[in-house]
Amino acid sequence: MAGRGRPPENLYEKWVTGNEEIVKSACREGADLKGLAALLGCGLTTVKNLKSKFPEFAELIRIDSKKANLQVQSALFKRAIGYEYEETVSKVVVGKDGSGQQTFVEKRKRHVPPDPVAAIFWLKNREPEAWRDRREVNITDDPGEKEMTRKELVEEAKKIGMSEEEMFPDD
Repeated sequence: MAGRGRPPENLYEKWVTGNEEIVKSACREGADLKGLAALLGCGLTTVKNLKSKFPEFAELIRIDSKKANLQVQSALFKRAIGYEYEETVSKVVVGKDGSGQQTFVEKRKRHVPPDPVAAIFWLKNREPEAWRDRREVNITDDPGEKEMTRKELVEEAKKIGMSEEEMFPDD
């Protein structure tokens, strides 16, 4: 039964060699395995096989994805706390008669205030227990509390000015 199936080939040479920079760039831009498959022109299974069989491919993907994540994390943090930057403005002044052009270069410091949405996003992801919107409340029976009898309920109702008929109107 020789000759069945696909002929053996080096997947790395076929799909990755020569495309390393493209793969790195795509990973920096947030591509997932499905996106890499489309970019390389192969199937998702091929990319998964490349990742499992070739540690250099897995490392190529991991390092550039990690770099991209760190850059975004840094930018989000910077936006959350606010920052300053220097802006260069060029101004061209022409004389009244159209001659004597002068260029002025001015450097200005600009301040970008903290962005509350970025701060909230940062905190919800970094400290979810303290900052998440939805909190889980677990209500359980208090083992120290006992069930009251009808007589005890009526006595408690009388203390607050209710009659037995008001307490149990259906009886």
